[in-house]
Amino acid sequence: MQQQGPRNFSSIVRLAKGVEMKPAWLSLIIASQFVGLDNEDPYNHLTTFYELCGTMGISGKGEEVAHLRLFPFSLTGKAKHWL
Repeated sequence: MQQQGPRNFSSIVRLAKGVEMKPAWLSLIIASQFVGLDNEDPYNHLTTFYELCGTMGISGKGEEVAHLRLFPFSLTGKAKHWL
């Protein structure tokens, strides 16, 4: 029997609650997505991701929650499928 509905979904977002996600933040993160191509550097992507998140003015535990909630939006293609 084949599974109906979404096959893959991230548990990260369900665990990370408590910070309001602003549309501008999503736009900022989506503009620098990582696809997972051979010529892409995942460490460079993570550095850029943390730099962008650092501009959002969130501190303390809220910063970690924001990272967890925003990270899936920083991926697309093979990388999103991997997550």
